[in-house]
Amino acid sequence: MTNRNLFKEITRYLYENVKISLLVSIIGVISYLAFSFFVNSTNELSDSTGYRNQDSNMATFAFYVENSQQQPYINSNFLDSLLLKEEYLKKAEESTNIEISKFVEEQLESDFVPTLLDRGYLGVGRDVHNETMIFQARFGTEEENLAMANFYYDLLSNNQVPFLENKEVYFLHEPYIADDTIVNNSGVGINNNEDSMSIIVLKGIMILIGGYIIGVMLSYFYHLFTDKINYSFVYEKDETDQFFNIRSLEKLETMLFKQNIENRLILCEHMDEISLQNKFPNIHFTEDALNSNLTKEYNDILILVIENHTDKNWYYTQREILKGSPIPIKIIQVPSDII
Repeated sequence: MTNRNLFKEITRYLYENVKISLLVSIIGVISYLAFSFFVNSTNELSDSTGYRNQDSNMATFAFYVENSQQQPYINSNFLDSLLLKEEYLKKAEESTNIEISKFVEEQLESDFVPTLLDRGYLGVGRDVHNETMIFQARFGTEEENLAMANFYYDLLSNNQVPFLENKEVYFLHEPYIADDTIVNNSGVGINNNEDSMSIIVLKGIMILIGGYIIGVMLSYFYHLFTDKINYSFVYEKDETDQFFNIRSLEKLETMLFKQNIENRLILCEHMDEISLQNKFPNIHFTEDALNSNLTKEYNDILILVIENHTDKNWYYTQREILKGSPIPIKIIQVPSDII
């Protein structure tokens, strides 16, 4: 089979199986959207039970710590645990009249795992791109969050943390209320544990394409292992075979009458079901090569493969019978609707 015939066959395969491929794609996209909705709904439910106050934006500020060797200090986890010690929490509560300890304890007892971008109620994260520390406060109203951020800003700027006495602390900006949907001045996006619309659309497109490819592969394996022959690339042919993919009755007639029909052996399965003899009364068809005299000097042997009608088992049985025959073999594949 030539590359041109293979290309045409693959094109026909993709066209005829587009429905199943699109169906798999749509199912994949719907499943992804349903999963995303479920995850976001679960997050919202978790937030509504008191883990995070989603009704207000968090207060934040960024600062940079440099050690005595003038190198950036990057252990934000240590700073986080240091600033959340009981002594600093008590000072914060006394200064702001805001009870923050219960929120910190609640977060420690929960399943929440802080990340560099999301410290939960209160904490210090880090921007890995420029090694700046990001203080975050998000436990109450915006006023309460900002008051807590201002306390820790003053604590750090007035050198009231002994651990930082031999280090330089630089502030990128003063505390402010950050919108969860934007990127703050330090370059760190505030993560609210939900995919943005653009990411959802991008993932949806990727899943649509991936689903289509999976659908194509599923269809291929179905046709590869099904009993019937539907496409030329799902059954084997010898290198010496001549292959013809004929799509019209007129071309089939031309092919069958091309040579002296008396010196031609034509094999076709289930001839009585498709009434080939009535359509071509001057041609003798046989269903089994064993019923023919293979010692006769045939010009060629034609194996007629009818899509979605010819069994692979019958085809390979005939090939086994014809193995070693010096007579040229031609395989003619035709659609069932022209027979």
